[in-house]
Amino acid sequence: MRVSLRRAVPSVAAVWLLLAGSAAAGVRIETEQREPGSNVALGRTVYYLDAGRLRLEAQSEEGEDIVIIFRADRSLAWLIDQRDGTYVELTSEKIAKLREQLEAQRQQREKDLAKLPPEQRAAIEQMMGGASGGVSYRAAGQNEKVDSFVCTRYEVLQQEERTAEIWAASLDQLHIQPAEFKTLTDLGRLLEPLGEQGPVGQIKQMSSMEGFPVRSVSYVAGTAIAEQRVVNAERMDFVPGLFDLPGGLRKTEPGQQP
Repeated sequence: MRVSLRRAVPSVAAVWLLLAGSAAAGVRIETEQREPGSNVALGRTVYYLDAGRLRLEAQSEEGEDIVIIFRADRSLAWLIDQRDGTYVELTSEKIAKLREQLEAQRQQREKDLAKLPPEQRAAIEQMMGGASGGVSYRAAGQNEKVDSFVCTRYEVLQQEERTAEIWAASLDQLHIQPAEFKTLTDLGRLLEPLGEQGPVGQIKQMSSMEGFPVRSVSYVAGTAIAEQRVVNAERMDFVPGLFDLPGGLRKTEPGQQP
């Protein structure tokens, strides 16, 4: 069971950013998505992280090819769908409106669920990842090894049910500077209304723990369904234009079909 990136990033909540850039040094982190216990990559996510700037490239087994670019000083983000040749721009103002839309949808969904018999309601809530409720994180282990990393293990809980485990390593083990990690947490705050899955959810999770996740395992009803691991982290000089919005893309609005 794998979660597609298109489902993981709701269409009403896509994201992106712009930055004019000269070559600069930062950190490149590459992760792979796998079946639990397998070494075969099913998807790949690459972070290009600089102080105040982020580019995230995510490819899935289903053929999706998404790029998120963020610029902290403008509180501006874009999401590019490279397969469709489109992008969505979100500012703080647009996200505030998006928050209102999502809240209205949530309230309507709860009204609809309340009309159903208890058994049917519980089944639908489970399919949707649980009833409405906050996600919490708790440290569950210290000094656990993942490849060459020494990690703190976190459990991700929704309504007291474990939905994931995350192993986070200290920033220095991945060559990340504090100002660069702050870019991730700034983006997490900007994306507050968005879901907890996919690249968006991964970024939001980083705001809730110390360190950078080097391994994560997702669970449904106690069964591991997906795994993600860091396979490379290195400092490098970024090419000019890496954080720029490419030309030739068609702008769309949140919720608009390509």
